[in-house]
Amino acid sequence: MRRAEDMNGAIALKESLSVFALLVLIFASGLSAQAASPDFVVAPDGNDKGPGTIARPFATIARAREAVRAKIAAGLTADVTVLLRGGTYRLAEPLVLGPEDSGSGAHSVTYAAYPKELPVLSGGRVISGWEAGADGIWSARVPGVEEGKWYFHQLFVNGERRTRARTPNEGFFHTAGKAPPETGGAAGEKDSRARTAFIYAPGSMKPWPDFEDINVVVFHSWETSRHRIAKIDEREQVVTFTGPAVWPFERWGPKQRYFVENAPDALDAPGEWYLDRNTGRVSYIPLPGEDMTKAEVIAPRLTRLLEVRGEAGLGAHVEKVTLRGLSFQHQDWTLPAQGHSDPQAAVSVPAAIMADGALNCSFERCEVAHVGGYGIWLRRGCKGSRIVHCRIHDVGAGGVRVGEAHMAADDADEATGNLVDNNHIYDGGHVYAAGVGPGCPSDGTGTTRRTVPTTM
Repeated sequence: MRRAEDMNGAIALKESLSVFALLVLIFASGLSAQAASPDFVVAPDGNDKGPGTIARPFATIARAREAVRAKIAAGLTADVTVLLRGGTYRLAEPLVLGPEDSGSGAHSVTYAAYPKELPVLSGGRVISGWEAGADGIWSARVPGVEEGKWYFHQLFVNGERRTRARTPNEGFFHTAGKAPPETGGAAGEKDSRARTAFIYAPGSMKPWPDFEDINVVVFHSWETSRHRIAKIDEREQVVTFTGPAVWPFERWGPKQRYFVENAPDALDAPGEWYLDRNTGRVSYIPLPGEDMTKAEVIAPRLTRLLEVRGEAGLGAHVEKVTLRGLSFQHQDWTLPAQGHSDPQAAVSVPAAIMADGALNCSFERCEVAHVGGYGIWLRRGCKGSRIVHCRIHDVGAGGVRVGEAHMAADDADEATGNLVDNNHIYDGGHVYAAGVGPGCPSDGTGTTRRTVPTTM
């Protein structure tokens, strides 16, 4: 009896393996056919003046998009496929897809990696010309910074995020108390300093000559707020910020955690870096074993990598577009003049990939890495779209967001029927610690928009 069961099990296993092998063969055949006859091909060593064939590929995805638009304008009679060869594509501006880039009828548009190759769409620039200085600090001049054309907030060395100079290097400072009320205010007026100032721990703040790029990151019960310094009162030991925190300071205990980031004298530990706006030089203390004459150092220049710009309320969707096997890397965060503060989940922080009005679009087996905010956001009016089998890591906030924090004015602008499934999201919260992995906000009625949860 046992032998018969074993034989049946063996037969079932053999049949399962045969089915699996057949599926693999079908999938591989599809890839081979796709690779053999794509409509257009892009390669880092290509030429945008060429025809975009395998033998003579385009150099940029923007040029391929123009060629696809010409096909769409002529009327699609079949699916359109663009394959990107492996290598790095330095984006001068975000890749934008609009309604004019849509598939139509039964036909779709696909931008995909060439089989077994990895194309990287990077919003960063390589920093070179490093020079050794005193105390083990290396520096390089960055064109455009001193001229006011560029300022970045992240640095990646050999594919890894490095720490923006901070103090303390480990752990946190703790607030010493609430700021005393200012005199001279109107009778009965609530003191604004309750939300914009606190008594700082001795030694944590200094009368730096320039506060412009120094941030104070404060930890609350639900969030973190990131502030710019307006003034420091050394006599009262009070720091005042340019804007308020959403969570009022009166709710804080006497030992609220915070740290100071990007002060010039905070550059004092291996792996830390500092950018001086006035001199245009970035300084860095290498980790043990790092050779700055050979290291690849990248700073992000763009604050978006991909924008899907549909207008669902006007019926102008971006429809039936698939992105498959592409890696999106190096996107920066910015800080408003009043600083940043949210009630929870870094809800106002944007993503490297922003989509509005995406209808039946897909992100499949894509990567988003080394970015300053969220990874992908299916925002207003996105319907029937998919984020599947993607890898999202080393992010400033969280991984995936669907919908908005407030109910849309009409159903057309609601994000509904989207699928977020079987993605790998990890290593987040580097800039906004309250960022969540997958996020699906309430629509304002107490009902959460439904998606399939992703794996973590």
